[in-house]
Amino acid sequence: MYVILGLFFLLLLLSIVPTVGDLISINREDRIEKEPKPLLLKLFFIGLGAWGLAFLLETVLGSPLALLFPGTTRTLGGALTFPNYTYALGYISVFAFLVVGIIEEGIKFSLLLYFTKKAKSFDCFFDGVVYAVFVSLGFALVECLADVGNELLDCLTVEKMALGQALIQSLKVALLRAVTDIIGHLAYGVVMGYYYSQSKVTEKSWMLEYQLEERGLLVRPGGKTVFKREASLKKAFLIPAAVHGLFIFAQLLMESFPLAQGEDKVYFVALFGIVMLGIYALYLVFLKKAHKADDYLLNIAMKRIRHKYPAFAENQSLDIE
Repeated sequence: MYVILGLFFLLLLLSIVPTVGDLISINREDRIEKEPKPLLLKLFFIGLGAWGLAFLLETVLGSPLALLFPGTTRTLGGALTFPNYTYALGYISVFAFLVVGIIEEGIKFSLLLYFTKKAKSFDCFFDGVVYAVFVSLGFALVECLADVGNELLDCLTVEKMALGQALIQSLKVALLRAVTDIIGHLAYGVVMGYYYSQSKVTEKSWMLEYQLEERGLLVRPGGKTVFKREASLKKAFLIPAAVHGLFIFAQLLMESFPLAQGEDKVYFVALFGIVMLGIYALYLVFLKKAHKADDYLLNIAMKRIRHKYPAFAENQSLDIE
């Protein structure tokens, strides 16, 4: 028991350190104006609490899902086993994309919008990325700790003769999940924040467009805005949800029986590795895109107005918030 507790605290440290490191790093990436620390802390703790809601919903939906695939079982720690390939692929596909991806990213996105949509400090493009990452990494930390706990919980079910081997295996799996979960949620957060900021720019653009029309400085075609924010909001939710679902799909293929047995395991490990490399590349690409787009939202909105309305006087003095 003491060995298991010691291992738990070791893995606890290994989960917390990279999470805190990534939070500090993403905050440093915010180069125009730093965000208020109270808001960032609130978003991080909101992410921590969001995991509980997601876990509840996934449990409620995941348990009946197993009934559709007879023979599917869970260990005390939550590991899945399947009777055959067909049931495994069916369950994993539905659970990964329609349960985990939709629920977890949906909850994070909803909370992000609710607590930041009216934030006065949200005045630069990169701010949305910072906010989304703080929510996402708060969620990731609790998820990592839960994964560690589940692995160690499984160790309690083995005989003493096999305890050492089980602890080593649990250490490997828990450490792998701690690293990959944090990288994954970091990437989902950056992508979500990028498109969230795009939606804020669009919102600022149509507000500016309306005020300029009220002043008689431009005329909207048909009296309607040419700026639509719904597309960016959908992308802010659906793209992270799809990528998250792909991550869970590849992870469960690698870890669950019977797919991860024998010679087949190397293919699923390779698939998981490719997926992780893709997710990390996605993170780098969207981080670079966010930096390239970074400016005050009002400045970006003004550029869009001038692009959509070429006849608008570019050197018009404006007093718009």
